[in-house]
Amino acid sequence: MDSEQKQFIVTGMPRSGTSLVIGMCRILGVNLGEEEDIDTRINEEFHPTATLQDLAISDFNDLLLKRDGDAGGMFDPPNRIEIAPITKIDLQKLILGKIGTKKLWGVKDPRIILLLPLYAEIMPKPYFIFVMRKWDNLAKALIRYYPEVNLEKMYTLYRGYLANIKKIEKKYPTYFIFFKRIIKDSIQEAHLLADFIDVPLNEEKKKLIKDFVIRKNHA
Repeated sequence: MDSEQKQFIVTGMPRSGTSLVIGMCRILGVNLGEEEDIDTRINEEFHPTATLQDLAISDFNDLLLKRDGDAGGMFDPPNRIEIAPITKIDLQKLILGKIGTKKLWGVKDPRIILLLPLYAEIMPKPYFIFVMRKWDNLAKALIRYYPEVNLEKMYTLYRGYLANIKKIEKKYPTYFIFFKRIIKDSIQEAHLLADFIDVPLNEEKKKLIKDFVIRKNHA
């Protein structure tokens, strides 16, 4: 594998803005895979601009969390996630096949917050992008889209997510991007994100990102 290749893992709590950030990464030149391999379906209620998740990796995360239903186990994760060695190998083969010769490859799924050590281990050169949103704003968004969600469980998950970040942020290149700041000044945040990815940001990309953020925020 080319030493210049990088893999960008975008993750965060549900409704934190992961779809927004992976869309910005895509505009900046991060390859998410073939069009037919990623979820570009429009859901007017939940994702009017599509989730952009890799369908095969999303299915694998469903399997890892051993849940069916809402968010593949995100809202009711198992107390202990045990990954069999053969399962780890299968996921690594899947991901290496997706990466191929792509210099900049990216994947997004909120459920990766439950699987951070695994993804850190199997990626050849991982770069983590954590999408952050204050708990009070996040809770309002969760209630709006998932009225049945148990906020106590979600807060526990939120605290666990922050704890998991601390375990890996010193070991791998890590970038924190804040939903509120993107909405306030998308171009400034695009500059910072482009610096982390190490790609140029021209006027055309600025316009695309600005329009994308406006469309996503008003969806």
